[in-house]
Amino acid sequence: MAEELKPSTFYTVYGEPQLDQSKQDALLYLYQPIIGSNALSLYLTFVSDVSIEGKSASLMHTDLLAAVDTGLMNLVKAREQLEGIGLLETFQKTDNEIGMSLLYQLHPPLIPEKFFQDPLMAYLLMDKNYRWSLANRGLPLRSVKR
Repeated sequence: MAEELKPSTFYTVYGEPQLDQSKQDALLYLYQPIIGSNALSLYLTFVSDVSIEGKSASLMHTDLLAAVDTGLMNLVKAREQLEGIGLLETFQKTDNEIGMSLLYQLHPPLIPEKFFQDPLMAYLLMDKNYRWSLANRGLPLRSVKR
């Protein structure tokens, strides 16, 4: 799908129009260390696009690229990170008038309690923090066996 994506491609976002404080905290402190700031920025931009009815207007990727201040390849990478962690699903739709467009379905982040009950999520965060802790202590990551 990435090779077909162009800045002129239209997209629509579906999902929750607002995130409560616990979900915002989960994104910032639990998800961001795993997915990075570019993916988090993309997710929050998508959330801000969604109206109270749970759907955005039809928008162009040109505007999205400007909003998250990145290039197309970095946008695709950030999108794939969101998809990989379960925060986003991407669907392709073809229309005779406008051609291909993408539909982005947002999924809310897990609240911290559920996040730590998920073995994969807990492992990903612990692994990331373990490596960060070693790097900040000046230890070479290659020499550490786990």
